[in-house]
This record gives sequence, C-alpha cells and structure tokens, in this order.
Amino acid sequence: MKKDKKRTVEHCLVIDIGSLARANILSNDCHGTWVWRDDDNAVTSSAEYQHNQGIFTLRFASNDQNKVQNIRISTTPCNYGNHRYWFTCPGENCGRRIAKIYFVDGQFLCRHCHKLNYLIQQCSKRYVAQLNMQRMRIKLGWPLDHDQVPFIKKINKPLNKHHKTFRAMVDKHDEYERQHNATTMALFNAFIDRLDRFKES
Repeated sequence: MKKDKKRTVEHCLVIDIGSLARANILSNDCHGTWVWRDDDNAVTSSAEYQHNQGIFTLRFASNDQNKVQNIRISTTPCNYGNHRYWFTCPGENCGRRIAKIYFVDGQFLCRHCHKLNYLIQQCSKRYVAQLNMQRMRIKLGWPLDHDQVPFIKKINKPLNKHHKTFRAMVDKHDEYERQHNATTMALFNAFIDRLDRFKES
C-alpha cells in the first residue's frame, strides 16, 4: 500500500519570530495585523496580534469560528550581545523552543506537533539538488528562469548580506548546481543507453 504523503511546511501559513523581531513587534503592548501574501503580493490571510509581557496573542477566524491563541515568547543571549527571541510551542506536552509556528487545523504549533515534513523530504532523489539550488537562488534573489546565473550576480553582494555569508551562499549554490548538472547528465546518458538497447533488440 502506498504511503500517504505528509503535509509540508511550504504549504502552511507560517509566522517566523525573526520577522516579528525585525518589524519591532515584540515590544510590550505592540499590536496590529499580521498578513500573508501570495506571489502577486495579494493578501491571502490575516490575524490580529498583540504582544505583552512575553505573551504573543493571536486572534483569527478558522472554520467560521473566532479563535484566540496565546503563545509564550522567551529569549536567549547572543554571543555578541543583545538576545534572540523564541516561541515556546503551545502544543500539548511539547514546549519546544522554536523559531517558527505553522497554522494547521485551526491552531499555530511547531512542525513536530503538526507532523509536517519539508517538501524536499518527499521529492524524488533526482530532484533534490535542483530543489536545493532553486531555494538558494531564492535566498540570494537570483532568477529561477535561467539555466546559468549571470556571473555579475555572483560577485555583486546584496547590501543586506555580509561578504562572508554571501560568499558561503554562492559556494553552496554552485555545489548544488554541479550536483544538478551531474544528475541531469547521468539521466540523459541512461536514456541514450536504453534507446540504443531498444534499437538493437
């Protein structure tokens, strides 16, 4: 019997605590509306939020019901001063310290409580390198519709990235690209071999 695929994090609404911190939402008594947008920048979903004394409160509608969910927020010190924020998963018997919460079945929990996989865990091995390469291009802001990334983009560092971080990301992309090209060539050669055998039979 074929095993059913799990839901993936890529297909869920997600709140990243890093995004909240960068938007200065984690100051006391901060409130507003958090929105999710599609690829055309159109709003697809929204939730009202409020943060006060380490409690992040979400108010949203699900299945025609108004819901309220309280999620505790904690901090840990960073090596170079300041601190890092974390959600504490409100799932039953969980309490994991996490950076992202996902919306499934009417509540925001960690991916473990929702039993979510990453898309890459479900795709065929032949597509893993290609998927990793494309994800790295998205992070770097590079086009997906080109077989080869223009060289100029590999040397022009974005303003929001440290040079060392940018160089490491480019090297990782290039390695994924080499793996993808090798897989493509191996599949092509295997196809040619099968075609030759078919002609000989």
